[in-house]
Amino acid sequence: GTLSRPWRDIQDGIDNSTDCVVVFAGNYRETIDFNGRDLQVIGVDGAADTVIDAGGVSKPVVTFDSGESSSALLQGFTLTGGAGNVEETSESAACGSSETCTDYYSTYCGGGVYAKNSDPTLKDLIIDDNVLPVASSSSSGNDNYYTVSFGGGACFTSSAATLTGVDFTSNFADQGGGAWIDDSSVIEIRQGFATANTATDGGAFLVDG
Repeated sequence: GTLSRPWRDIQDGIDNSTDCVVVFAGNYRETIDFNGRDLQVIGVDGAADTVIDAGGVSKPVVTFDSGESSSALLQGFTLTGGAGNVEETSESAACGSSETCTDYYSTYCGGGVYAKNSDPTLKDLIIDDNVLPVASSSSSGNDNYYTVSFGGGACFTSSAATLTGVDFTSNFADQGGGAWIDDSSVIEIRQGFATANTATDGGAFLVDG
């Protein structure tokens, strides 16, 4: 990437940078993953004009889950269209003398930002209109299926993030419409606001523990 011939995708910039990624104004139809790299990724024209749109795919717009430190900076973007990181798990147990019952879980976490075991710095962001699935359950024979969702705008698991000037607007999850923070995370939020986020529990934020 050069000034005259830049990378077309932000992820290409992340994958090929050793220090920072400068992003010009535009609508970037992608999801990005810092992949453990402590880079500064900066939308130099500001969040209103620099949009990362996941397009509703079942992924977060931005992922930090590879041990990124506080040196990993995301600044100056609108993050929208994320549907969260999904983990599929199951549990089986005997439910009769010769039968086994299995519970299947689909757990969605973090529509705009998904941070697990990472400590990113988030600054001057608009996290808007990221929608996770409604909690639901169904059964078929001896099998039960459950869908749960956490953190429409952002989900923090075992993380220590700092958020400055981060606005959460119009996001949805069953638990924590704006953001969900687990009991082993330490999150500092400064100078931001949350409005029009919805959830079954914790319209703006749900702090678990």
